[in-house]
Amino acid sequence: TGEQFGFVSMVSVASGEQALPDTGGLPTVVNFWFSTCQPCRREMPVLAAAAGEFAGRVTFIGISPNDTVETAQAFLDTYGAAYPNFLDRTGGQVAGAGVGTMPTTYFLDARGNVAAMHAGELTEADLRANLTRAGVGA
Repeated sequence: TGEQFGFVSMVSVASGEQALPDTGGLPTVVNFWFSTCQPCRREMPVLAAAAGEFAGRVTFIGISPNDTVETAQAFLDTYGAAYPNFLDRTGGQVAGAGVGTMPTTYFLDARGNVAAMHAGELTEADLRANLTRAGVGA
């Protein structure tokens, strides 16, 4: 932890165009997932709810290496995840972040440094504890 998290250009699920994720200078939750991953399905409602609760204070970004725009959008719609999501078609973001399991979630402070990383399914308690590590108050 403490190292800068670097983003690469990926395909935006919303637009289908190449785009670079933007944290907006806020603490950020970066979640790696894919639609047929069962733990990803179980944690997505937690992420979607937190994205609403912390709107304007925390940026949420989702990244899927495996899905099409259509599959990803259907998955996100199912769970009400309205925050920006991207497709890592080249695997460059997954490799750059050192993701070895799905789901994996990184918690970045407002400067974009890694404050915490959680490999595996996130519970609401995990999410809140890691947001605190990233400098986010309740």
